[in-house]
Amino acid sequence: MKFMMDIAEFLIEKSLEQNGLIINIYINGKKLSDILKEYEKQFDEKIAGKYDGIPLSYFGDIIKHFTGKIDKDMLNYNGKTQLLGCACGEAGCWPFLSKIKTNNNILTWNEYEQPHRKINSSGGYWDYSNLQSFTFNKIDYENNLLRAVETIKMGEK
Repeated sequence: MKFMMDIAEFLIEKSLEQNGLIINIYINGKKLSDILKEYEKQFDEKIAGKYDGIPLSYFGDIIKHFTGKIDKDMLNYNGKTQLLGCACGEAGCWPFLSKIKTNNNILTWNEYEQPHRKINSSGGYWDYSNLQSFTFNKIDYENNLLRAVETIKMGEK
C-alpha cells in the first residue's frame, strides 16, 4: 500500500477582515482555518477557527518561513512556525503554530499549538495532540511556495 502525501497550496488572497493581501493555506483543497474550526469546536465553538492568513507585509522570506528555516523573526515561536494569524491582522494576537520538520524529501507539520491556550491558560488548554500531522512531498510543497512568490512578484509589476 502506497502512502498518500498531503498537498499544501499557498494562495495570495485579499483578506475579508484585513485591509490587504494575505497568504492563505489550503491542505488537500480545504482551507486550513476550516480544518482548525472543525477541530477546535471541542474547545470553544465561538472562537474555533477564527484565523486568517498572514499579511504579506510580515514576511521577509516566505519560502524559508514556511519550511521552518527562520529562527529569528516575529512569526517564529521557540522553533514553531506561525501558519495562520488572527483575522484582525495583528501577528501575535491569535497565532496558530506548527513544528515544521524536513527529512530527506518529506516535510511534516505537527506539534501544533495555540500559544494563548497553553496548559495554564485562563481560557483553558487546547490540546492539539489528536490533530493529524500533515506530511508533504518536499519538492511539491516548495514548488507551491514558489508559485505563491511568483504571484506576489507579478502583482508588484
